[in-house]
Amino acid sequence: MKSGKNLIVQEVAISDGHTACNLFEKLIQYYPNIAYYASDYNPRVFVIEKKETKVTLSHTGKALKITERFCE
Repeated sequence: MKSGKNLIVQEVAISDGHTACNLFEKLIQYYPNIAYYASDYNPRVFVIEKKETKVTLSHTGKALKITERFCE
């Protein structure tokens, strides 16, 4: 059941955004008037992709996240 209420979400330390994206996909089903802000800090990140697999590396080369599906 959709809510007619507005919802504001501020999420911090989201890394590559994978979990934030999944949360947003769930919340928008119930709160179509959502304002969703997500943030993190890393001066540079690198993403290596092959088909549906993505590896996110920090600027120092440390693997931050490996995902096989990412929301669009």
